Amino acid sequence: MCQAERRRLSCVWRARWVRRAESGASVVELLIAVAVMGLIASVMIIALQPTDRQRLRGLASQIVLFIEEARLSAARTGGTVVLSFDREAHAYEAGGRTFHLPNGVEVGRTGGLPNNGRLMLRPSGESAGAEIPLALGSDRVDIRLDWLTGRLEVQP
Repeated sequence: MCQAERRRLSCVWRARWVRRAESGASVVELLIAVAVMGLIASVMIIALQPTDRQRLRGLASQIVLFIEEARLSAARTGGTVVLSFDREAHAYEAGGRTFHLPNGVEVGRTGGLPNNGRLMLRPSGESAGAEIPLALGSDRVDIRLDWLTGRLEVQP
């Protein structure tokens, strides 16, 4: 084989190799890409799920709205609305409406309400006041109802 023929064959093999490399991704490269995307997706799913603390604060906000609606109902009708906690149903009741607590949420025997689980909401906005402790797992949040002003606040 002469020198020119070797160069020509070398150029032909090099050209084939370059064309093959430029033609697309290999199966191994595609498998690696799919595995990396799966790993990223699983991390994102875990990271975007709400924590117990976030769920508990959201629940506390819903209870605050439930109590405020009952208080507004008392002001609108001019009569007293009774907010009570039903241990059997694990729910708050006021003015014919019911708010069921999700499973796993602990509130205590009387639901944080005085007078054996009953709280009177007067049209003026005043009440006996309450501190409703909510617990989910190791997290705890308190809902405080001021006895004089009726102001509701959620505290960690």
